[in-house]
Amino acid sequence: MIWLRRATAVLLAVVFIILSVLVMVAFRVNGTVGNPDFYAEQLHQADVYHFIYDDVLPAALEEFGMGEDAEGVGAIISPFKPHLVDVVRQTVPPEWLQSQVEHAVNEVVPYA
Repeated sequence: MIWLRRATAVLLAVVFIILSVLVMVAFRVNGTVGNPDFYAEQLHQADVYHFIYDDVLPAALEEFGMGEDAEGVGAIISPFKPHLVDVVRQTVPPEWLQSQVEHAVNEVVPYA
């Protein structure tokens, strides 16, 4: 009879350990996925806002095909290509972009 109690205790201990791990994971996910500050902090740590101006925008201009042999809009804009990133940075600064994205995240995440 003692072996039945010990087997039950071992089984209950294994179930308790598995359930406690699942509960800890659920609390961690709930603390990050449902928290708008988590997303804002991750975007800030990844330096997304400066990455857009430093890497994405020049690559987008290259992809758009603003070469010297292009016709139409590309031929008109190509002399100004080195200055377009600076103009966009002055018109829409990274700080403004960051505040707008954080505001959108703060509105959407609690709703979702």
